[in-house]
Amino acid sequence: MTAERPLVLVIAQSARFLAQQAAREGYRVRAIDQFNDADLISVCEQTSSFADFNQLNLAELRQNIIQLAGESPATLIAGTGAEVFYPLFNQLPSSITIANNSAACFDQCHNPNHWFTVLRKLQIPHPETCFAKPTSSNQWLFKPTGGWGGMGIQSVSAHSTDKPGVYQRLIHGQPFSVLFFADRSGWRWLSTQSQHSLPDRFIHQRLHSHFPLTLAAQAQVTSVIEQLNRTLQLRGFNSMDFILTEHAEVLLLELNARPAASMQFLDSPTLITAQISVCIDDRPAHIEPASRKQTLVYLFASHSGHIRHQAHWPECCHDLPTEGQFIRAGDVVCSALFPTTEEFPHEFASLNQQVMQNIFQ
Repeated sequence: MTAERPLVLVIAQSARFLAQQAAREGYRVRAIDQFNDADLISVCEQTSSFADFNQLNLAELRQNIIQLAGESPATLIAGTGAEVFYPLFNQLPSSITIANNSAACFDQCHNPNHWFTVLRKLQIPHPETCFAKPTSSNQWLFKPTGGWGGMGIQSVSAHSTDKPGVYQRLIHGQPFSVLFFADRSGWRWLSTQSQHSLPDRFIHQRLHSHFPLTLAAQAQVTSVIEQLNRTLQLRGFNSMDFILTEHAEVLLLELNARPAASMQFLDSPTLITAQISVCIDDRPAHIEPASRKQTLVYLFASHSGHIRHQAHWPECCHDLPTEGQFIRAGDVVCSALFPTTEEFPHEFASLNQQVMQNIFQ
C-alpha cells in the first residue's frame, strides 16, 4: 500500500505561493488566508478564509485550524500575518507540528517592549522610537503592533486608531529587505530587494530583486543579521527590512521571522521541504540565492466592480480573484512576477491596463 502524502497546512494573509510550492513538492495542502484566490483553491484539498487578518479572532482561528487538519497529522507553516496569530503556536494539539520559529521568538520580535530592548542591548541602529505620542507630529509615524507590508502605518498627524503600536521618526531614504535562510549551522543571504510603496501611502506596491548595496552597507546588514540570528536562534526563511538613509547609513526597521513574499524570487524546488527540515527536524538545508533580476508587483484596483466572466489574466499574474468577486477601488486585485528590464514603467502600465479590464464596472 502506498503511504499517504504528508499534509501541510498553510496559514497566511495570502497563502497562495506557499500552498502552490507545497503542492509542487508533493504535499497535500490545505490553507487559510484572507482572499481564497482561484489559484490557491486549485492546488488545495480544502481552503478557508477570514475577511481581515488584522482583526483575527484567535479562538475562531484555532478552531478553524483544528477542523482543517481533521484526523490527519499535519505540519503547519505560517506566512505573512503570523505576527498577529503566533500565540496559537502553543495552543494547538500535538498532531499539528509547527514549521516556523517558536512562539517565544515571535514574541521577542513583535512585542515592542521586548523587541526594542533587544535592539538596545545589541546596539543595533534603528530609527528613533517612542511609546508615547510625540508632542510634535512632524516627521513621526505610527506603526501598529504586529503589522506587515506597511499596512496600518500612518503619519502621526493622521493617526486616529486606538490600536497598540509605537511612534517612529520618519527617515528619508530607500527601504529594502534581505531574505535569508537560517539553520543551526548559521545563515545564508538569499536575496536583496528594494521596496516601493503606493504614493502617499506606506503599503508595499512592488519589490525589485538584486538591489545593489555597497560593501559598507553589506557589512552593516551582515552584522545585524549575525547578532539577531545568534540572539534569537532563528530557523528557516526570514527577512529583515532596512532603510538606506540619505547619508548611506543602514537602519533596521523590522524582522519578519517567517516566510516572506520575496521567496518568489528563488528557483529552488524544495523550499517547503527545507523549511520543515530545519524547523522540525533541526537538519541543515541548502538553498541557492536568487539568480535572476525580477519584480514582484501588487496591482491595486483603480475602480470598484465585479470580476468578469472568463476574465483574461496575463501569464505573469497570480493571486487571481474568482469570477464574479467584488473588488473595491484601492484593493489589491492580483500580484504579478516578471523579469526586471529597463522597460519596467511601460510594461507595468500595459499590465495594469490589462488587469483593470477584468473588473466590470
